[in-house]
Amino acid sequence: MSWRVAGSGALRDERGRLYTPLDAARMRAALGAGVRVIDEHEVVSASSGKRVHRLIARKAEAA
Repeated sequence: MSWRVAGSGALRDERGRLYTPLDAARMRAALGAGVRVIDEHEVVSASSGKRVHRLIARKAEAA
């Protein structure tokens, strides 16, 4: 999943889309048994030029 880093408050872009701040620690905790593969902190999106946070997870393999 990925989300735009919105700073301290929610904001709307020029198209009216709402961006609200997300707590990265809560997002990682919500994965539960998921195995984090990539956790990119505040990279710049090539398409929008905005800061984004990417978290890619893979489900843990069954034992």
